[in-house]
Amino acid sequence: MKGKYEFLLLLTLGLVQSQPCHHSVSVDISDGDIKWNGEISKDGVLYSSSNYYRKDNTIFGCPCNLKKCVRKCCAVDEIMENKTCTKSELNVFIPIHEVDNFLYNLDMKNGTHKTSDLFYIHNLCTRRIRLEPGDVFYLQPNGSLLVPDFELDAPLKPHEYCLDVFKDDTMDNMFSALICVEETTEEKLAETTRNIYSTGVSLDDLAKIDVSHKCIIIPACMDFAEF
Repeated sequence: MKGKYEFLLLLTLGLVQSQPCHHSVSVDISDGDIKWNGEISKDGVLYSSSNYYRKDNTIFGCPCNLKKCVRKCCAVDEIMENKTCTKSELNVFIPIHEVDNFLYNLDMKNGTHKTSDLFYIHNLCTRRIRLEPGDVFYLQPNGSLLVPDFELDAPLKPHEYCLDVFKDDTMDNMFSALICVEETTEEKLAETTRNIYSTGVSLDDLAKIDVSHKCIIIPACMDFAEF
């Protein structure tokens, strides 16, 4: 019967016209349980045909279309050390807030995230900007990331950020966030840049602006700001 279901799955995939979610928040469900109607079940999530897609002979599901997600940069037993995901004995706690009010911690090492309403995924941004010490951010119960200092129109979604503990010359086992430039701001960059120049702001005026937080939205400092 499984062969029959796999044939049905191939037929279903052939009918899917577009990728239903960002690849950065997709999970491999190729070895999931294929149902008679083309649905695939894996890790407690049931994916309908509108919530998975095929890429390079692998079937990817879109859990964040079905559940609230939290995205860690590295695996559960890793932290980011000198820009590389590295095995660590450190216990990573991810704090959850309601706006800026602390609610509870997700304990990644001891598995309390498995009983949370949030679906855990891990995937590192290709191009990214790191929030530095002093930058304020709050992970919300719905999996979005609130970054007040950036004055964004809306909180960031899981495909637009990842969270982890960082260890390098600037941070010593410090919890922070990466803003995923390729996912987050490509669309916003053009709009924000148009807004900046439509107001008649000169290059001399821009030079006087504190760009410590504005590098995320001003293309001129993207190379400088990337982590």
